[in-house]
Amino acid sequence: MTEIKKLAKKVRQAFEKIAEKEPCMGTDLCGLCARASIQLFLEARRKGMYVGLIAGTGHVYNTYKGHIIDVTATQFGYKEKVLCVPISKLVTGAYNTRHGRIRSVKDLSKKAWRVPEYKINNDREVVRQFVK
Repeated sequence: MTEIKKLAKKVRQAFEKIAEKEPCMGTDLCGLCARASIQLFLEARRKGMYVGLIAGTGHVYNTYKGHIIDVTATQFGYKEKVLCVPISKLVTGAYNTRHGRIRSVKDLSKKAWRVPEYKINNDREVVRQFVK
C-alpha cells in the first residue's frame, strides 16, 4: 500500500497546483474528483499497479487491493489529504461500493461526468511534473 499512497499524494499535490489556476476550485479540491481519480488511475497503470476507477452519482474515487483511495476526500471534511481506508469500513454515502466500476477513461467520459479529453491531457502534463 505504501507505493500507491505515495503516488496518490503526488497526484494530490499536482491537483492542488491545478486548483490554484482554475476558478471555483478551493483547496479541498471539490469538483476535481473525476479528473484527479483519472490521473491516479492512469499513473498507477503506467507503473504496473491495477487501480480501480469508481464513479457514483456524486463522486469519483479509486480502489486498490480492497481499499478506497481518494485524493479529493477533503471535500467531505476528511483531514487526511489522501484517504486510504479498507472498503469494508467505509461503504456509505459517496463511497457506496455499488457505484459503477469504470473499465476505461473513455467509459467515464461517456457517462454523466463528461471529462473532456483535452482536460485529461492537460492534467497529465501537470501530474507528470510531480510523478517522475
